[in-house]
This record gives sequence, structure tokens and C-alpha cells, in this order.
Amino acid sequence: MLVSSLISQGRVDEACAIAHEVLGQTRALGSVLVAKQLEDLGHLFAPFKRNPDIAAFIEFLQDELRERLLSPVGTDRSGTGAS
Repeated sequence: MLVSSLISQGRVDEACAIAHEVLGQTRALGSVLVAKQLEDLGHLFAPFKRNPDIAAFIEFLQDELRERLLSPVGTDRSGTGAS
């Protein structure tokens, strides 16, 4: 919701930074609901993809979604090695 609000205020770079944080904090989550919310996040940024930073984020987000959807449930995606 915060990202959407920031984008509507024209604060796209700030929204992108927050979105990066969200991805980091939800790394261990791979439910269909979370994936849908992240997909929706990508759609919010799509109109700004001419901005190189936003384009890089969208690509990163798509990679993250693929990884989350392909990882088996219960797999540690935090990068810490713990399950």
C-alpha cells in the first residue's frame, strides 16, 4: 500500500527503494498470495520502466518471482542456510 501511495505521489524512486526492502523482508515467503501481490507491484512500476533503475528493479522482481514460484514449499529462501 505504501508503494502504491508513493507512486501516486510521483515519488517513484522512493517507492522502488521501499519495494526492494519488501522483497528482502519477504524472501522466505512463497505463497501464491504473496506472489500475486509482488506481481501487482511490478504492474505499478511498469509505466516508469524507461527509468533505468525502475527497469532494473522490474527485472529483479521478475527473477525473484520465478525463484519463489519454482522453489518447493518450506525451502529456505533467506540465504541464511537455515530451514
